[in-house]
Amino acid sequence: MGDWYGIIEKRVQEFYEAPESIRDFVLHLKTKWEGYKYVCIWGIGNLGRPTAAALQEHNLKVDFYCDNDRQKWGKEYDGIRCLSIEELEKIKEETLIIICARAYKEIFKQLSELGYPHLDRVFMNKFAIREYLKELGKDTLLSKIKKVLELCGDERSKKIFCQIISEWLNNESGDLSDICTYDQYFCEDVLQLNDNEVFIDCGAYNGDTLREFFKVKGYQFNKMILFELSRNNFQALERYMEQLDEDVKGKIEVYNKGVSDRIAEIWYEELDEGSSEENVGNVKGFLTTIDETCRDKKVSYIKMDIEGSELAALRGARQCILENKPKLAVCLYHKPQDMWEIPLMIKEMLPEYKIYIRHHTDLLNETVCYAV
Repeated sequence: MGDWYGIIEKRVQEFYEAPESIRDFVLHLKTKWEGYKYVCIWGIGNLGRPTAAALQEHNLKVDFYCDNDRQKWGKEYDGIRCLSIEELEKIKEETLIIICARAYKEIFKQLSELGYPHLDRVFMNKFAIREYLKELGKDTLLSKIKKVLELCGDERSKKIFCQIISEWLNNESGDLSDICTYDQYFCEDVLQLNDNEVFIDCGAYNGDTLREFFKVKGYQFNKMILFELSRNNFQALERYMEQLDEDVKGKIEVYNKGVSDRIAEIWYEELDEGSSEENVGNVKGFLTTIDETCRDKKVSYIKMDIEGSELAALRGARQCILENKPKLAVCLYHKPQDMWEIPLMIKEMLPEYKIYIRHHTDLLNETVCYAV
């Protein structure tokens, strides 16, 4: 483990010694808020709306949303109105803007060039993370951290893991650019693709990972099996696939289903960037398992980005993993416990796996566990 455990152990000790970490974080934000007449969340999606809800739950005001999507201007989301950029421009000197979007750097650059002076960044609901850690307890947390550090396949994985946890415990949002790379799911220092991959994409979204696969390998693959729960995203995926040559499409199977550890009909909420089986909503959807749908397929690579359902999906892929020993890329950032439960489950399933952790934005999202 080197010195990584000692470094993070000290930070964890400090966190648990603080009498009221949640209260102190709220007070820290309230102090920051006092300097501004308005607070605006930039981005209405899987980062923006949960951030606004968490702030309001702790009596921290959010006055407006704003977004680059003109179709959202003038509408209300969870009781908060979305301003147009022109409206926000008029009050920019007295407004704190919290950027809650994956394209943080691009939006920060856009607003900076437009002369917006007060820009902050998403903190990935540190309230919920801290509440979870307080309930977990110091000894259990340190035990989990030690176990993950022991199975990490390289020093970079240990550094990333410890820096993410340290960021959870900080009041301010730190700079994660030194641990960030932009090669998500296709890290050459971790895994190599061959010309005969049977690739399963859980959370295929609108085909974004499919596009990246084509950039890396062209059309050299055996088969792809894509799963997407959201009806809207699935339709966007189908529109993209219509542009592909027939011989390429012939090697791709697509399912408008979520991936879990059970076969079921569910109700979920359509969200802009992704939907989860854990959402309760008014849209009917279907779940399946990899073991059921991909039975008898020689699977070589499985990617999972499914909004917090990754542990269930891994349980539903156990037989496939044991039989085929595929490369794995599983997102860790949707729930704090996933940071250790997912690597530990993967290692328990197949002890011969080497585990790597990589991080793919300078925000607290897009942390991925790789197993090869």
